[in-house]
Amino acid sequence: MPAANYDTPYGPTVERLADVAQLFMGGYGGLKWAGLGAKTLTVGTGLAYSSDADASLLGSTRKLLIPALGDSVVLERMTNSGDAIIRTAEMSYAQLGRKSLTQDYRNSLAELRDLDPLAQRFQAAVQNIRDRLTFNDLSEQWRTTITEARLTRPKEPWIANRWEAAAFGTETHEGFARMLGKIPDGHLYEYKRVGPDLVPKNPLGLKMEITNYTPSLNAVAAHAQKYSAQTLRFILYKSR
Repeated sequence: MPAANYDTPYGPTVERLADVAQLFMGGYGGLKWAGLGAKTLTVGTGLAYSSDADASLLGSTRKLLIPALGDSVVLERMTNSGDAIIRTAEMSYAQLGRKSLTQDYRNSLAELRDLDPLAQRFQAAVQNIRDRLTFNDLSEQWRTTITEARLTRPKEPWIANRWEAAAFGTETHEGFARMLGKIPDGHLYEYKRVGPDLVPKNPLGLKMEITNYTPSLNAVAAHAQKYSAQTLRFILYKSR
């Protein structure tokens, strides 16, 4: 089966298509995508939480975090473990692992600002790769899987759509991996197929994660839960 190493807009990473089968309930009845489900709720602040989140933990964490954000950084979501998903500019998202001091949040935000020029170059490269991909660029295995899903499950088009999202996401990742060394300062990072996608050669640097952007931030939220307690920059691309 085709290999996959990325997140769809519908949920978390699957390493191989065979793993997807384990997420299905009753055949193709539905997927148990981690991170966002029936327990997700939105409170008065507009932030999304799970209904089993520790309100005391999140409340105390927000009191430490908010003073560090200032006027230009938007807090989009918080995970159950207290990690924050923030937006620093249009299409510029990051995760702040939970800290014990406001100054620690300020330090992480400063690191993210220093990283931003390189992150923007990476994001432009990823989007360019995705924009150029067509269905015919996918491997024969991917095309067959998607086509069979459309033919055999015409009343459940979401199945083929998810396979297609997986295929394009995987090809986008692999295309970026091949291009990384050609991007200015790209040599400072290594592409990984397990864990966060981009790992700095300097152990003190921040990791980055490539994923699909949707207004719901579902894929970003799934990554945040997967890489709990870490501070990292998201490299986002939009699907056509």
